[in-house]
Amino acid sequence: MYDLNEIIDRYKAEIVRRAKKVYKSSYEVAKYLNISQSTVHRLISRYCK
Repeated sequence: MYDLNEIIDRYKAEIVRRAKKVYKSSYEVAKYLNISQSTVHRLISRYCK
């Protein structure tokens, strides 16, 4: 059985990790993903440890 929230969470984590590898600053990641820098900080803290 699939859990949609889990699938979305895994996909979001992969996107954040890849963007962080390419763009070294949170400002550049935020610009690339079209989200706020504070959201990027929160996502990096959650997914890139």
